[in-house]
Amino acid sequence: MTWYVPLIWSLIIVVTYAYAGRRLSGFFHPVKMELVDRAEELLNHPRMKEQDRNGIEMILDCLYSNRAAWGFAFATIIFSFSAAIMKLKNFSRKQQTIDPPYKRQLLQFLRLATLSILSNSLGAFILFFVWMALAIVITLPVKEAAKKAAFASTKHHTKSVHHHFEKAA
Repeated sequence: MTWYVPLIWSLIIVVTYAYAGRRLSGFFHPVKMELVDRAEELLNHPRMKEQDRNGIEMILDCLYSNRAAWGFAFATIIFSFSAAIMKLKNFSRKQQTIDPPYKRQLLQFLRLATLSILSNSLGAFILFFVWMALAIVITLPVKEAAKKAAFASTKHHTKSVHHHFEKAA
């Protein structure tokens, strides 16, 4: 008589996950449209570096990608561990002091891009924010990990965007 209970619970979980994922995606749709507007402003900047332009275009290509959302979530975990190890070994990189004139707009764009891409998958969204909460509690270098993961999660990653993330840290 109870053979159907796991089946019903499985169905409830799948339907709830699909519904919540759809709601999350719908909730962030206006953010994605804002992101496209900001990308247009950045791409029209007269002093935009080609590497930054490629990074922005890559983000726009991944704006509705579930794979990019999962890649970003897992890359954040991996990079937070590597950043923690480098911090323990007192590893430091050269910091360049030349900032592009559009740095502020680029950082705002990247923050919106993080939320927008993660909103494509409820599971990746939850994993990312649970990991961020755990990382804050156990003081892993979250900021560096999130910055590195922002572009490492996609197939075509550019060095320039990492450079801008690292300078912001």
